Amino acid sequence: MLLKTLFKESDGGQYRTEIYKEDETNYYIEFYGPAGSIKTTNYNNSSIPFVENVALAWLDGIKVLNG
Repeated sequence: MLLKTLFKESDGGQYRTEIYKEDETNYYIEFYGPAGSIKTTNYNNSSIPFVENVALAWLDGIKVLNG
């Protein structure tokens, strides 16, 4: 179930994260850049504040997606 979508505009285009809830403690984030989908990452046994912070950190350029 989609919980939240976060956006950031930059000179390079629009970046977006979508946070999904699988069950009580399992979430995943879909990361999107100007060209489309970049990566999906699972966060098992996590809280929604933690997952939201990860999404915001990526949009702010603090978190780097590896792989």
